Amino acid sequence: MQAKRLIFRLHSWLGISIGFVLGIMGFTGALLAFQDEIKTALSPGIVTIAAVSGPRLRPDALIATASAQRGGLPPIFLMLPSSPELSARVFFLPKPGVAASAAPSYINPATGELLGPAKGEALFDFCESMHRWLALPGRERGVGGTVTGIAALCMIFFACSGLYLRWPRHALDVRQWLRVDLRGRNLVASLRSLHIFIGTWVLLVYLFSASTGLWFAFDWYKQIAAKTIGAHLQQPPAVAGTSHGASPQAVAAAWQQIQRIAGDRYDTFMFRLSFAGEPFAISGLLAGPARGAEADEYSFDSTTGALLHVDLYANRRAGEIMGKSPVYVHVGSVFGLAGRLVVFLAALVLALFPISGLLMYRARRR
Repeated sequence: MQAKRLIFRLHSWLGISIGFVLGIMGFTGALLAFQDEIKTALSPGIVTIAAVSGPRLRPDALIATASAQRGGLPPIFLMLPSSPELSARVFFLPKPGVAASAAPSYINPATGELLGPAKGEALFDFCESMHRWLALPGRERGVGGTVTGIAALCMIFFACSGLYLRWPRHALDVRQWLRVDLRGRNLVASLRSLHIFIGTWVLLVYLFSASTGLWFAFDWYKQIAAKTIGAHLQQPPAVAGTSHGASPQAVAAAWQQIQRIAGDRYDTFMFRLSFAGEPFAISGLLAGPARGAEADEYSFDSTTGALLHVDLYANRRAGEIMGKSPVYVHVGSVFGLAGRLVVFLAALVLALFPISGLLMYRARRR
């Protein structure tokens, strides 16, 4: 009984402190869940364009045109949709002290004209910084990243301790788990019943979100998790100040090979351009409900464009999918649209738990 009382107090105290950090993370995470769809709806003429019947520029020409319009700033990433009604998107090498996400632009794949950011881009960038490091200095390596990481650890504690405190005497009786009483003797009793009921049914989603979110928070966790699930951690390329990535000839040669190998199998192509002579990669996103998680990756020599390695999504184990696509796993995309909706709704509800917990705590203090 003493142990249960101690766990209850820890659950309550942490809930009305770190719980509000989780509430912020949940609300901003919910906003980010469908940001691509929202930006597409808000930005006709930028994200979506009038379909052009003629040929589009090759990726190497798009990259060169984009760089010329940014004063020679080298692109490091290009997203090229197969749909003729969608713009491409290019990310540039950040200047010192400027994040890479601060300088993306959509680009017309037929003319090479930079169209600028989508409407709402700044809002979603802010939401991401709040979600990952509370928009504090130092980004994920600063105090904000540490706080959100601790909050994710606390979420695991909340889920486990909440289940322990809620465990009914007759656990095999399904009615015990489905019961929710909103006509209690007072508002607090009704809140408690709702708090327990919803917490029980989102428990697995929160454990999933917290355990995958910790991947981005702590290197030690990522190392342990990667070793446990058999994921291969990709090392970030060593960026050289004088390097401009893969040569245009290499990109053109690689693109010809991709078209010959893949045909029209892919929904979107992602070009990750190399630095300091390292191989560059082209990922082909398979059309389907998993949105971004299902991608085949082809590695090419940055000088000649020769194909070096093929990594097909169909051949990856579960752990390798996490290592390759941690963001898509975290938001539930690997489970299709249903997975994204479940994670979205659970994140939205998360903001309500610290509020109901605080109301119950204040009622007990009275």
